[in-house]
Amino acid sequence: MAGVASMFVALVALARLNQPWALIWFVLDAGVLATRLYAIHAYLRCNNGRTEHPRSWAAWYAPLCMGSEQHYRSS
Repeated sequence: MAGVASMFVALVALARLNQPWALIWFVLDAGVLATRLYAIHAYLRCNNGRTEHPRSWAAWYAPLCMGSEQHYRSS
């Protein structure tokens, strides 16, 4: 959703400002979104359409996220 929101902001900037940097921003955001969708498609194709729960990496990633959130709240 963040990629779509960023593309929307870039599109509004392009429409209102008519600057070349806004067009570059929009095109790069579209490329990032297309790359993400391609990665999802490749992951599903590799797993024959079945998704696996990411327990192993999520177990390591979740505490880091929670710790960083607490750090920013206390700052």
